[in-house]
Amino acid sequence: MLKVCIFAVSVQAALASICCIPRQWEGIEAQTTGFVKPNASVPTLVQTEIKVHFDATNERMAFDETVTVNGYKTKVKVIQLWTKMMEYVIQESGSCKKKTLSGTVPDGCIPDTAKDLGTHFVGSGSETLTFHTYEIKASGLNIVADMTSLCIPVTQQTFGQLPNGDHMLQVNRYYDIMLGIKDMSVFDVPASCDHAPVVTEIKVHFDATNERMAFDETVTVNGYKTKVKVIQLWTKMMEYVIQESGSCKKKTLSGTFPDGCIPDTAKDLGTYYEGTGCDELIFHTYEIKASGVNIVADMTLDCIPITQQTVGQLPNGDQMLQVNRYYDIMLGIKDMSVFDVPASCDHAPVVGQEETHGKVFG
Repeated sequence: MLKVCIFAVSVQAALASICCIPRQWEGIEAQTTGFVKPNASVPTLVQTEIKVHFDATNERMAFDETVTVNGYKTKVKVIQLWTKMMEYVIQESGSCKKKTLSGTVPDGCIPDTAKDLGTHFVGSGSETLTFHTYEIKASGLNIVADMTSLCIPVTQQTFGQLPNGDHMLQVNRYYDIMLGIKDMSVFDVPASCDHAPVVTEIKVHFDATNERMAFDETVTVNGYKTKVKVIQLWTKMMEYVIQESGSCKKKTLSGTFPDGCIPDTAKDLGTYYEGTGCDELIFHTYEIKASGVNIVADMTLDCIPITQQTVGQLPNGDQMLQVNRYYDIMLGIKDMSVFDVPASCDHAPVVGQEETHGKVFG
């Protein structure tokens, strides 16, 4: 699923604005996006038709998307409830994934820093539509937006280089816009999302020397947060999952210890940097194909992970996009007791093979 924003990168909550789109409206957004990765010979073309339900009054949005990627078509429903800071992604199969939102609800405003490129019209004679054209610079991208006198979006063109190094050109066309929300049930979250877990933050303890890992996870389920501790002892091929209550479940591990290495079969997409001047970090970008998914990993020169993007089709048929960000990394293990298995696990039955808990590189 592509992230849907009003005005692409959406200049949010501007202190002063030239105009803002209506607080409640519905309409169609036809979006065509071309991506070219560094050193790639073939661009990726994504065509998306989106039924947009925009409700700034109640800080929520819903998107019914038909996405075509290089000829492959799929449908996705996305619901964003900003009062709960939660996004729900519902696949055609009915399965649901949740993730936490960040920032503030996009208000669709044209900021007062935008450059007014003039007033124009489409059509001729009695059949014309007059609009203003604005140029906006945000997040390293250039945006050209055409807006009617009532601040209804008409078209938007976005081009530039994304943080991951991709060059992007996106054209959006808005039509059939009606004010208000005809059916408020478009924001209803289906029951399949009730117990869909979201791992919001993981404290990772990685010890390849002794082939063990520990993860302190914060999981959000239906708006409620809980904490889970996971310990993997690969020398024993056992995983221990300890709930906040202290109860423990054990699972057998399979395969080999994930060493976090970039394989020699990875494609080097080039060297880039974050920041500038004295605050600059150089990193390599690698593309890895594994288990039916594509992984793009950004690594420092010392092989410290920065970000990882994973996209592809899961064994159950779901299309998946996952973005991981690594920060506050310190070498060494400060307290070896993080790998101590609590007594509640001593007599816990083994319930099967492990699920994925914060595995390093997929």
